[in-house]
Amino acid sequence: KEDNITAVVHDLIDKVGLTEVSNSRNLSLSGGQQRRLSLAIALLKQPKVLFLDEVTSGLDSASADRVCKVLRKLVDEKNVMVICTIHQPSTKIFLEYFDRFILLSKGCIAYDGGTKNAKDYFSRLGHPVPIMTNPSEHYLELVNSDFGDSEVVNKIINAWEKDGGFDEEWDGNDKEQVTQPSSFSKPSFFQETQILLQRHFKIVYRDPVLYLGRCIVALVMNCVFAFVYNNAKKNTQDQTMNKAWLCVWYMTIPVMFGTVAVYVLSDELKAIQSEQQNGMLRPLNYVMAKSILTLPFVFVYALFALGIPGLALQNYPTTSFVEVVVLWCTIIYLYEAFAECVAVWIRNKVVGILVYLSYWIGSFLFSGLFLPLDDLPTIFKLLYYGTPFSYYIRSGYYLLMKDATFEPCDRALTPFEPVCVDSSAGKDVVEALHNILPIFVNEDTMAKDICVLLLMAVLYKTLYILGIIVRGREISIPKS
Repeated sequence: KEDNITAVVHDLIDKVGLTEVSNSRNLSLSGGQQRRLSLAIALLKQPKVLFLDEVTSGLDSASADRVCKVLRKLVDEKNVMVICTIHQPSTKIFLEYFDRFILLSKGCIAYDGGTKNAKDYFSRLGHPVPIMTNPSEHYLELVNSDFGDSEVVNKIINAWEKDGGFDEEWDGNDKEQVTQPSSFSKPSFFQETQILLQRHFKIVYRDPVLYLGRCIVALVMNCVFAFVYNNAKKNTQDQTMNKAWLCVWYMTIPVMFGTVAVYVLSDELKAIQSEQQNGMLRPLNYVMAKSILTLPFVFVYALFALGIPGLALQNYPTTSFVEVVVLWCTIIYLYEAFAECVAVWIRNKVVGILVYLSYWIGSFLFSGLFLPLDDLPTIFKLLYYGTPFSYYIRSGYYLLMKDATFEPCDRALTPFEPVCVDSSAGKDVVEALHNILPIFVNEDTMAKDICVLLLMAVLYKTLYILGIIVRGREISIPKS
């Protein structure tokens, strides 16, 4: 009932100490008040299990104590299980409100048991709590892998793994016995890869911008180009150049959207670094999971970018459509690998996006569309061979034209038409276009071009793996 809801809301506001600001907007609240408000919102659902991340961060000692007191009351009166991460709790909060705590270091358990039993356990290990010292701070300092003694940290971890934990009852309400596995074992290579795949799939499902978002935008943009180049669907020789440019736009615009991958992956790699530091994953597993997830995305991306815009709006030949999709997927996968490489080696996201766009522009400039290879200065000819667009353009256009039938053209009637041959064969039309732009060739080079694109993708993927390893070593802690 509405009256009951109002009563519950006011009760929660009072419990978290927000009565004085109950009529204020969220944006006008201080950081600590906003944190208490987020806790009250979580409690509105009356959960049986409550997960909280650093619930006391940003709060003064009095507010932190009040929040923890509310949580303790929930546990005692409502039988709610509260699990939270917490840093540097006060002695009162640590000993009076928490029944049990888990101490983690390097991705391993250093202690899992009652808060009051921890004092005797660490004393037995030769690390008693000094007088007038907050016990929680003492335990955290002992297992700090960044600034503490690495040898001491390893001994504490090994002691817990070896002895199976502190074999005494903890001070919880039910007096359950604390048990700990005799050893800490990581999942196998394939198990870890499977776990990472499932996790990344959930991330993509919950935040589809990286993949589905690009698919939708590529569909819309390529449809726009299809309408702009509407006459290009006619098999008349005056549309030869327009067909060529439309083939280029269908690929280059979706490639440009790879900037989104640079932005998203830069943030993701920070989390991966943290997980590497804590020994929670192997770099190769992460790379493999990401690579496997990228493959179906690239195929779906191709269907969005070429399906309706190409088949439905531009009458692309069905006989060669599968080959066009394979070629398109190859170059997109290459640029995905390049985006990963940029994200891992360039820490600044904005600089990374600029580097990606510079490579995109360079690929365009040295593709052979604007200047033939023979007209490029010698030093820039390497860029022609080292950028991917030329390999896609010559094969992609040939695949679209090889089986096409055109209306023959009479040069006497159309003297100023760039492409005009007295033939209806698409290959002859491509040959005529080759005389204007040598990048277009009357030759099936698809196998060779795909191999070159795959070699480039392997190069970028290798650099990406090396970058993951290097960044992991920057933060790694020596093991015993």
